[in-house]
Formats: sequence, C-alpha cells, structure tokens
Amino acid sequence: MTIEIISDRSPHKAASLQFLQAHIDYLSDPGHIDHLNKVEIHPPKVYNLANPTTAGFLKAVTDADQAYIKFRDGKRGKRTDSIWDETVYRTPDNTDLDDGERTMVELTMLSIRPGNPAFMQWHFNNERESWDLHVLTPTKSADWPPHVQLSATFGAGKKHVYAELDRLDQDLVDSLNKHRPPGKKITSKLERKKEKAIAAIGEQPSLAQEIANSTKKPVSRANLVELVKALGHQVKRPPKGEARFLSVIFSGAKLTRRQNIPDLLHDVATIQQELNAHAKSSSRTRLKDGPDAPSFP
Repeated sequence: MTIEIISDRSPHKAASLQFLQAHIDYLSDPGHIDHLNKVEIHPPKVYNLANPTTAGFLKAVTDADQAYIKFRDGKRGKRTDSIWDETVYRTPDNTDLDDGERTMVELTMLSIRPGNPAFMQWHFNNERESWDLHVLTPTKSADWPPHVQLSATFGAGKKHVYAELDRLDQDLVDSLNKHRPPGKKITSKLERKKEKAIAAIGEQPSLAQEIANSTKKPVSRANLVELVKALGHQVKRPPKGEARFLSVIFSGAKLTRRQNIPDLLHDVATIQQELNAHAKSSSRTRLKDGPDAPSFP
C-alpha cells in the first residue's frame, strides 16, 4: 500500500475554493472519462463536522483559511495561500478491502490531521482490482491558534510528512494483516522497497561469516579477494594497496555493495576464533565422556 500526497497542483488551484468544488465533482462523477467503465465510485464521507456534507466541508475550508489570515495579519514570517490538500491512500493491485477494513483505513487517515474536517471518497479500479481513498483536508487547522497542518509543500512539516505517512502505511498494513489469512497478507510501501532492493542487491549474507566458515587459515588483504570469489560472489575493481573498501556483487544480485575491508578482516578473525574455541570445547567434551556406550534392548 502507499499513501501519496498530491503536491504537484499549481498554487492557484490549491488556493481556489472553486477548483476544490470542481475536484469534488470530478471524484464523484462516474461518467468522467477517467472513471467510465473503469472505476466504481463509493459515496463520499465527511468527518469531524456537525454538518457532514460537501457544503459543510467547503464552509469549514473557508472558515479555517479566514481564521488563519486574521491570526497572521500583521505578523512576520512566511504564509501560504493554499486552502486545501489531497492525500491518496492506494492499495497494491489485486487487493480487496471489506467494509470494516476500509473504515479502519479512514480512521487511520484522520490521524494525519487529528480533529480536523476531512472529505473522503473511495474508488475501486476494476482494471487493477485495487482501492484508492481520496482524502481532502483544509490546509489550515481548525483548532487555535490557526496554523498550516503537516504539509509536503510548506513549513517545517515538509521535512517529516513522508516519514509520517510511511509510518502510518506500515501501521495500517500491520493492523489489516492481523485479521487476514496467510494467502491474503498485504505488503506496505516500505516492505515493497525492501523487496525491490533485495531483488537488485540480493539478500546480503554475512560475508564475514561466510569467509570464516570457508577457511581455517588466516585471512588478510592478500587472500581476501580470492576467498570472496570462491564463495560465488563477484569482486568489482579489486582493491589496491591500502584501499578501505571492497566492492562486491553478491551471488544472484545485480548491484554492488561496498564492504569496509578493515572491519571485514576484523570480523572474520573474531568469528574464526569463536569457531576454533567451540571446536576445542566440543573435542574436550567428547574425550571426557568417552565413546558412546553400547545400548541393549
């Protein structure tokens, strides 16, 4: 799943109540060319308003903007003309969500801007068999003092908003998966990033452990490259002299991973010592206990 902020909208559209109304009309229009015979549109929901209607949401956006302007009047510092934001929650292809799961997603999305009004509408894409939840919120907060909410385009929040969304995405996936059978588990955006990285880089083994397991001889710069290649890995640009790094493409991977040579040699030596100590301890135990006594029925 992914949570995406639509941040490429032009400033005049983000500052326009008329464009917000037009966008709501677009989201609700099953006959639009983007939706016709492709998207099932569910009725919208409005949260955190005494008047939970589209008109009530539009009024809340306007009231929040006017309160912000009045509060900031005469004050120094940057301000924004944006009055509304859109965040889209998107499931992977071939993912179904039941009514209870969709409600869980809606309530979690409210936590991005807690206590503030939100207009939400689900779309089900018949071609991709996936769900999109469009979440519209005022840019400015409904509480006092008025301020710009967590934003990808303005203020200090833009440094943290994507990390916050990734965290929410992972929390949502964990919650949904608790009630799903093994064959219907959902993957988060972070998990898919990891899967892509592993596909490109490979599930990185412990190179030090592999080398230590492969030889009892001391490992140094002189024989390091040879030992790595013997394990089935590739070495790009063998290090020269006292170079600090070794570039390795692990077996089955496509991209290079850098290994710190001094750290690698130290780790190999440490693991070899542990293996030798364990082997000696096991040998002493066998000598002390003697050969296995025969057993009789």
